[in-house]
Amino acid sequence: MAGKQSSKIAQALQLVDNDGMNINAAAVQCGIPATSLYSAYQRRKLKYLEAREAGLCERCGAPVDESGRYTTSPLKK
Repeated sequence: MAGKQSSKIAQALQLVDNDGMNINAAAVQCGIPATSLYSAYQRRKLKYLEAREAGLCERCGAPVDESGRYTTSPLKK
């Protein structure tokens, strides 16, 4: 199941993001190990940071500027 998120992990990530629940509480509520949820959270965070560094939207891959607004070309370095 490498690379594919289970629905329980996705549900727990939504609890962390939308409800402000901490990782341990969200993991307990969804019945998954807290270490699994923490790993998924960190992987997603790294993905977002790498996309932003490349000048791309972390969700759709469209070019964005430093403030996160869509542009017509990726950031030049």
